[in-house]
Amino acid sequence: MVALVFCENRNIAVLKQAFHEELGFAQPNIYRQQVAELARLYAEGKTKTIETHALEPKFYSPTRPKVLENVDGIKFLMHEGGCGGTREDANNPLRLLAGYIHHPNVAGATVLSLGCQNSQIAILHEQIARRNPHFRQAYVRI
Repeated sequence: MVALVFCENRNIAVLKQAFHEELGFAQPNIYRQQVAELARLYAEGKTKTIETHALEPKFYSPTRPKVLENVDGIKFLMHEGGCGGTREDANNPLRLLAGYIHHPNVAGATVLSLGCQNSQIAILHEQIARRNPHFRQAYVRI
């Protein structure tokens, strides 16, 4: 998933968390698991205060098993360049994104855009076509 404008970064972050957690790509949040363990011990009366109980170091497992066996991961690219600056400033990242999207190890891409930035979807399509004029855009929703 890619944001073409920094205003979409929050949406990318929310989607990243949802996809990683629900598809089993999320790394375990060790501190969250430790707090849950402390709360459990406190609720069971095994410690009087949460603050002073020391947990033994141990391996924390992922929150969910991996759902897609043959997928190594999902990447999320955020945009930090505002509305794109000059047209050339906007086109350079689109060239890079077109290269990523066209790569044979990429199964698909979702691009978030507001439409008001200099980095336009139409320019991204042009950049992809420059790499492969027969590239099939299975579904484009604007």
